[in-house]
Amino acid sequence: RDMIRISSIPIHLRHALLSMEDRDFYQHSGISIKATIRAVIVDILTLSTRQGASTITQQLSKNIYLSPHQRYIRKIKEALLAVRIETRFSKDEIMERYLNFINLGRYGSRDLLGVQEAAKSYFGKTASELNIHECATLAGIPKSPPRYSPIRNPENCKTRRNLVIRLMKDENLSLIHISEP
Repeated sequence: RDMIRISSIPIHLRHALLSMEDRDFYQHSGISIKATIRAVIVDILTLSTRQGASTITQQLSKNIYLSPHQRYIRKIKEALLAVRIETRFSKDEIMERYLNFINLGRYGSRDLLGVQEAAKSYFGKTASELNIHECATLAGIPKSPPRYSPIRNPENCKTRRNLVIRLMKDENLSLIHISEP
C-alpha cells in the first residue's frame, strides 16, 4: 500500500467520493440516521439487503477492523466503532485513512488498495496529478470494483464516471467547468 497525506489528494477526488459515498460526511458523527432509516425501509419493501447506509467512517471501520461479511451483528459493531473513530480522529484524518485503505479493484494480480496505487496503476500518475475525470473514475469504483473497473469494464466505468460528474455538478462540488474528454 502506498500511503499519502490528504494534502496530496486532489479536492476533486475528495468531492467526487463524498458525492457518491457519503454526502453528509462532515455533518454526522460516524453514522447517518437518515441513510439508515432509508436503507431499512428499502430493505423491508424489497425484502433484500441491497440498500447501503454505511458512512465513510463505517466503511473505514469495516475495511480495517471487521470482516467484510454483511451480517446485522457486524453492522452494529461497525456503527459503534465508527462513533468511536469519530471521537478520536478529525474528519480529515478519517478521510485520509479511508482514501488510503479503500478497495479500488484489481490490476493484474494485485488488489488496488488506496487512491495512490489506483492512480498509478490505472493512469500512470500519482493521485496528486489526477484530473477531474480521473478523480470521478476512481470515485465510481468502490460500489462494485469488478463492475466499474476501467480495465475490465470500460463502458460501465465511463457511465459511472459520468454519474459522479453529474452529481458533483448538482451538488456544486466541482470547482471548475467540466467538459467531456
